[in-house]
Amino acid sequence: MQTETAQAPGSPSEPADHRAGFFTWRVPLNVGIIGLAALILIPAAVVLYLGIATARQNTFQMLEGRASEYLDHAVDRVLHNLKPVETQSSYVVDAVVTGRVNPSDKAGFSDFLRGALASLPQVHDLAFIDTDLHVLRINRESGMASHLDWANDPQTREIVDRAATHPDPYWGEFFYVERTGRTMLNYRAPVRRNGKFLGVLVSAVALDDLGNYVTAAAKGPVRNAFIITEKGQVLAHSGTEELPAGASDQRPLPTLPQISDPVLSTLGTMGLTRWLGTSDMVARIVQVQGEPYMVIVRSISGFGEQQWLAGLYFPMALIEGQLGRINRLAISGSIILILSVMGALLLGRGITRPVLQFAAATRRLREKTAGESGRVEESVFRELDDAGTTLNAVIGAWHKIKSYIPVGLTDRFLRQNDTSAVETEEREITVMFTDIAGFASLAADMEPTEVASFLNEHFTLIADAVETEGGTVDKYIGDSMMAFWEGSDEDENHAEHAFNTALDIASRIRQDNIRRRGAGLEPVRVRIGVHSGKAIVGNLGAPGHLNYTVVGDTVNAAQRVEALGKSLAEDGQDVVVLVSRSTIEQVGMGLETFSTGVHSLAGRYGAIEVYRLS
Repeated sequence: MQTETAQAPGSPSEPADHRAGFFTWRVPLNVGIIGLAALILIPAAVVLYLGIATARQNTFQMLEGRASEYLDHAVDRVLHNLKPVETQSSYVVDAVVTGRVNPSDKAGFSDFLRGALASLPQVHDLAFIDTDLHVLRINRESGMASHLDWANDPQTREIVDRAATHPDPYWGEFFYVERTGRTMLNYRAPVRRNGKFLGVLVSAVALDDLGNYVTAAAKGPVRNAFIITEKGQVLAHSGTEELPAGASDQRPLPTLPQISDPVLSTLGTMGLTRWLGTSDMVARIVQVQGEPYMVIVRSISGFGEQQWLAGLYFPMALIEGQLGRINRLAISGSIILILSVMGALLLGRGITRPVLQFAAATRRLREKTAGESGRVEESVFRELDDAGTTLNAVIGAWHKIKSYIPVGLTDRFLRQNDTSAVETEEREITVMFTDIAGFASLAADMEPTEVASFLNEHFTLIADAVETEGGTVDKYIGDSMMAFWEGSDEDENHAEHAFNTALDIASRIRQDNIRRRGAGLEPVRVRIGVHSGKAIVGNLGAPGHLNYTVVGDTVNAAQRVEALGKSLAEDGQDVVVLVSRSTIEQVGMGLETFSTGVHSLAGRYGAIEVYRLS
């Protein structure tokens, strides 16, 4: 009962590397070469980058700072224009709340609103709307007070209802006044006295002055300024004296596509609000029709639900000369740096490539994946070429001998680092025997080559099941196979592995027989015997020709259990699996098995109870 091999395995788990040294970790050679190149590249690149970045930043900041002054001035004028509306509206509301003026006194209230309107030249109309939708409106152009009843106007009802739910004043939506052809922005101040909602004060502000503000910002190197909403509505544009016609209640402001400005159209598709994020102002370079532009955008908040964006832009050609010199310096420095690093890497590759091939080939050999791709190429370095030639010879020999050694053993051979001999000892193991029932009659009509092919296919099928469960195929005897599972500190479930293997083999044989019957071939009937117990495990044989195998009564008993299948198998049964009580006790008694009774085994003293899988 022996299996040929050249060296006994140790523990099935991968042992630690016993080499001692100051460094317990290992760095790949490629990493070392790259690290060396990085020590040269990084400092040089950082110095080059900082120099170029500083030069560009100074250039941009100089022009950006000048442009930002113009933009800040325009934004300040917008705030100076709109903030007094809020202040004056608060004054009027406070007068109503404190009783200094009474909205029910139409003449007195009209005079009061007319006085408030006089101090706000930017306000076109000032109106008070009560809860019954009675409107008192003061118009700047006529100076007249109008008393209107808009009880049937749904838009007015919406304004009053919305104001009633607001605790504080707020800026409303843009609206278009058809009689004047102007777009207005309105400020709404809810009026309450003693907690009771009386109505809403509405200040209508014309947007005409915004165009003047952005035009004032578009001077010096800046030629274009604008104010738009986050949804792409244009409030003012320096390049257009009057915004395009066609405004209506549904569209009180023109949109970006209606303005003949390719830069603004590009900005609209990019999403300016995503630019700003949490910042109040941002400057970026964008490409428009192949030309770069510097764009500076600042947010204006507090004038409605939409965020306003005030901005300006100018072509980068204004600083093209300075940037060109900086860019040429950056390109020249980068090329020199890249060439230096490439030269260092090529030199390092020429040194490390043979070493890496050698390391990769030995690793693949250890991992049992060494093939033609694992062969070491020739090297111009004599010592490395000699080592590669030797390793290629070892790989070739390995391919010839590996088929004679069980896969499980070779795995353990290649994993272990300890080269000391393994002592032969007694261990708890589980042994399995398989046999093809009626093989003689099955093979009688086959040619020798057909018999060999049939057995190879059969053993491939069942050996894979053994190796899947970590077992060792000890040998093939004619049409029989012997395999075993060892107990160890790492894995004491040898009986369970053997039992699972028996189930797997039975399933595979049944599936294969379905195929054979479909092809008109005679099914293969297999007997399996499994037994657990103590046996001698280790090296047996003469010096120079050792076998790692198992011997003892457990092996003989397993073979006798398998032989009982001749009498216990049912007619037409593809697979009969017989397991001794010693194995069942380790696996568990709750399995779908039943006892076939106590049997005396030939050539063995005593009897054992044998179970058969249902």
